[in-house]
Amino acid sequence: MISVPGPFTRAKEAALIVVEDDHTELWFIVADIRKEFPEASKNELQELTKRIVEELMANHGVKILDVETEWPLPLDSQQGGRMVDELFSKIKDLPDMGNGFWLGIPDPAPAGRHIGSTADTLRI
Repeated sequence: MISVPGPFTRAKEAALIVVEDDHTELWFIVADIRKEFPEASKNELQELTKRIVEELMANHGVKILDVETEWPLPLDSQQGGRMVDELFSKIKDLPDMGNGFWLGIPDPAPAGRHIGSTADTLRI
């Protein structure tokens, strides 16, 4: 028997592929979710987006990134879910280019460099 992933799993996997490829803004992930759930209301899309962001942050190393530095913010998956809720509550429609936040899988710090430590210098 062949197992076919459901729409939620497909939407989550599509979001993970995008984030693994490059940092991306939340609206792009919402657009992919909408493709899997074209009849979903804004509230349903909000809940799906929240679940996917929480799942990616909890289990796949995805972080919310600082817009200026692209460094990961020290947020856990539940805080990421709350950010999704806050964003959706502030906008009339769905997130669009420029009114969301960025997600990505940060590169590990180079040897000898630890962000926020006294050794925050590159060794040459």
